[in-house]
Amino acid sequence: RSAIDILDQAWQGKISPLHIRGRSAFSHWAQVAELAVRKAFDITGIEHLDVVLLRGDNVVPAITRSRIDSSDVIQVRHRDGRSWNVTLEEFDLSPRMVSCGKEPESDSAWRVREITPADNWHF
Repeated sequence: RSAIDILDQAWQGKISPLHIRGRSAFSHWAQVAELAVRKAFDITGIEHLDVVLLRGDNVVPAITRSRIDSSDVIQVRHRDGRSWNVTLEEFDLSPRMVSCGKEPESDSAWRVREITPADNWHF
């Protein structure tokens, strides 16, 4: 696909799940969860998905959290009511240069372990 095709799709409110790196407003873990669902179910609508955390009976917008607790359930919700629980695992990366002239630093990344359908979130 050409850059012109991708831009044309964006003007129509669509993106290719293969050509997106994630929403910069989301933390890394939320980006990984959203992109996994987009790719698994070929969801192209730019504004069709949101990521939330389920903490007990509370629904917490992912955009407000940079870290997650082991008891949090990560849920990706489609505006049509479908939703998926996404299980992630964090793993360590080798130390790497994050800036010129600085010592290498350790970092971590996220990978998907499982995507499972969840109850329709519309009431």
